[in-house]
Amino acid sequence: MMAAGAKAGGATELEKALNTIVSTFFNYAKMEGKENKISHAEFTKLAKEQLPNLMKDIGPLDEKMKALDVNQDGQLKFSEFMRLMSELIKDIKTETWSKKK
Repeated sequence: MMAAGAKAGGATELEKALNTIVSTFFNYAKMEGKENKISHAEFTKLAKEQLPNLMKDIGPLDEKMKALDVNQDGQLKFSEFMRLMSELIKDIKTETWSKKK
């Protein structure tokens, strides 16, 4: 299901990418039952399966999850997960586009 405003059957690459981020979060979140939060185990699995290249230099996943977990409940809600996406996007920009001057 695409977000409102996306063309039926004709989503742009960016719209597809955004939909993939959202669906990936919720697919991993429901693995252990809570459909709106990612547990430590789900976060570890997501990072290793979906972000192996981008997360390889990030340090221990336990520490990264603690840093992202603003409310310190031991789980990541979507807004906390989006902090990670923002960090990774900034890293991609720095690594890829800053070198093309």
